[in-house]
Amino acid sequence: MCIRDRIKRTFTNNEEALILLMEYTLNYSFFDHPKSESNYTCLVVLNQPFAIPLFQLLYSLADYKIYADGGSNYVQRIIGKEALLKYKPDLILGDLDSIDKETEKSMKELGIEFLCKPEEDHTDSEKSLIFLEEEVIPKITDKNVNVIILGAFGGRMDHTLYNIHLLWKKIKDGPTKYQLFMVNNENLMTGIAKGHTIIKVPKKLTVSNGCGVVPIGKCEYISTKGLKYDMGKFSDLIIGPDCMVKSLEFGEFISTSNEIVEDLSLIHISEPTRPLYISYAVFCLKKKKKKKKK
Repeated sequence: MCIRDRIKRTFTNNEEALILLMEYTLNYSFFDHPKSESNYTCLVVLNQPFAIPLFQLLYSLADYKIYADGGSNYVQRIIGKEALLKYKPDLILGDLDSIDKETEKSMKELGIEFLCKPEEDHTDSEKSLIFLEEEVIPKITDKNVNVIILGAFGGRMDHTLYNIHLLWKKIKDGPTKYQLFMVNNENLMTGIAKGHTIIKVPKKLTVSNGCGVVPIGKCEYISTKGLKYDMGKFSDLIIGPDCMVKSLEFGEFISTSNEIVEDLSLIHISEPTRPLYISYAVFCLKKKKKKKKK
């Protein structure tokens, strides 16, 4: 019996059911498998260093690739000019003030399309998302769409915070037409909206399953199942306001240094006294580190 069936039977005449039916899955597990016919994945590479194995894995999963301005420099520098033909993007996008002349020349020799977006109100990461939302994703009607931003963290703190801001913008109105994941060499992050969220963790990218749940604003009630330090009281059969005794808010409580201990983890966020309030949190996973050979 699936979790969704249990919830519907338990709360057929309860107002809380209206919230619980906003159920969606954060399916990280697509990272574990070769490119699938049921998924369409877009990769955006930002201007931050990355590990070659991580880049190669994400590139192999991607159907459409954007190198955002200076992200092209890191690809050429880390992968090597000779390998660019194998790892070329579909598009180089941004205000194009960071790409090196040598990299620009190499990409143009490969016939890569350039799209200059000089707008100052958006970062290159957001410009890339806007392009995907307007030009690429609407054409994908029969697949699960995933968007991965590589290099979203590290470097300038204001850029990192802006990318977290992007997660909020994309999840604040509930599940979107695609799942947005942000990745660097150490972390994976995505957004969680109000409602019932099922999390499937990628085994290929995580080993300790370290995680955190961090609110943006305040999450009035939260309960979890499958974490080492679960919040609230979460039952497979009984889910309601009486079971949720923990709230998340900066200055009060946030969940860090936690771990996923079950293959399927559950997070439920609700706002029983603020039904129109859009609550939101970011879910962070600690990435796998390769063991050094002795």
